[in-house]
Amino acid sequence: MTGVVGDLAAIYSMGSVVGFSGAGIASGLATIGSVVGGGMLAGVVMTTVAPVVVAIAISTAIQSASQNNSQGSR
Repeated sequence: MTGVVGDLAAIYSMGSVVGFSGAGIASGLATIGSVVGGGMLAGVVMTTVAPVVVAIAISTAIQSASQNNSQGSR
């Protein structure tokens, strides 16, 4: 849920037109996409894929640490 709120806040405030209107969403996504040299489509990808990648990385790190701890206690 926090990821969604963070994405919406970024889209809302990042563009040249602030707000949740069509122009506000389009400019927000285009601004976010310009970080990687893209446009609005890149902004959509970054706001949907990036949180998933971060969650997978954190999950993998926790799982790895948990397995290392359980092997050390044997």
